[in-house]
Amino acid sequence: MLGFLALALAAPSPQLGQAPPPGPAATSPQAPPLLRLVDGEPHPRIDGDLSDPVWQRATPLGELVQVEPVRGGAPSERTEVLLCYDSRALYIALRCFDSDPAGIRATQMQRDANLDPDDRVEILIDPFLDRRNAFWFQIGAAGSLGDALITRNGASFNKPWDGIFDGRARITHEGWQAELEIPFATINFDPAQSSWGFNLRRFVRRRTEEIRWASPDPRISFFWVANAGTNTGHEGLQQRERIREIFGRYVTRQVADEILAGRVPLGGQRTTATVLFADIRGFTRLSEELAPEEVVALLNEYLGAMVTCVLDGGGVVDKYIGDAIMALFGVPVSSGSPELDAQAAVRCAVQMSAALDRLNARRVAAGGLPVELGIGVHTGEVVAGN
Repeated sequence: MLGFLALALAAPSPQLGQAPPPGPAATSPQAPPLLRLVDGEPHPRIDGDLSDPVWQRATPLGELVQVEPVRGGAPSERTEVLLCYDSRALYIALRCFDSDPAGIRATQMQRDANLDPDDRVEILIDPFLDRRNAFWFQIGAAGSLGDALITRNGASFNKPWDGIFDGRARITHEGWQAELEIPFATINFDPAQSSWGFNLRRFVRRRTEEIRWASPDPRISFFWVANAGTNTGHEGLQQRERIREIFGRYVTRQVADEILAGRVPLGGQRTTATVLFADIRGFTRLSEELAPEEVVALLNEYLGAMVTCVLDGGGVVDKYIGDAIMALFGVPVSSGSPELDAQAAVRCAVQMSAALDRLNARRVAAGGLPVELGIGVHTGEVVAGN
């Protein structure tokens, strides 16, 4: 699901120190209310495939307008933007239609890549609607991700900030499409504020074309938060749900619910559990061959993929030890028996191996070094608790 990611810079530097032109309200549209998913309803699977039933119910954001090269002109290609949310995250679907899919520029896949050469979509979110500060996210046609903090109405662009979010993109015969999942634990928000500032722009690189939802004016920087539009419907978000999301970085959603409901004893208890330990083989040698930034990117991508396998398999992340992960199956909540917990751990190990194969394929295709994984599984009596 979600990875711990050091994410990408792609947009041109914001125009610092400039004041926005007057009259932002005249160019700030309001989106239709967001679709709220009820508790327990399946959320979109973040894989770049927009066939999830939920997207059939979401209302499109609205038309985008050309900024460059023709100010106020109709876009050369159609873009459809869909949004929905549940108590845990905001989900965004992008359909970037293209009459010539072979012309789509999609060269960058790595985190922290510069996406200037690529087709991409950038998103600005102002959860406090203060028209001064915002979170910025982007995804390229090849799947590279990026994020930053915008403050002082675009005068400051904090790229070193790295949040936790997930996204996938794919090229189809109709163009390219993507899905994003932005947890509410990643972005600060006011639970009493149901309207958020929002803006989005798309680049069609081969035409040097920028199209935008709010304030489609080349004199107005995309990073000027005051000129963003507004979306509504962010109802019922509470700090308790954010705490559940933070738990969700280490345990499954079901276990987080059990803990928050007080049904899991946090004192020590003797029980039978299965421990899975996984680490990168030859990590010291590998890290010596990479730049520090490459080591961080590798660990974030690797740990994100492995944690997804653990959580999808019903396990709990006990701790990170450098490049190693220690995961538990059977505590604090069992699958039903020690045998079932052990089987879940073994299935997780198989999934981790498959996930590593996919990660290595991407790394090798991008000119990187493959990674070797070692996994150990043991079942026995433990004393588990907080």
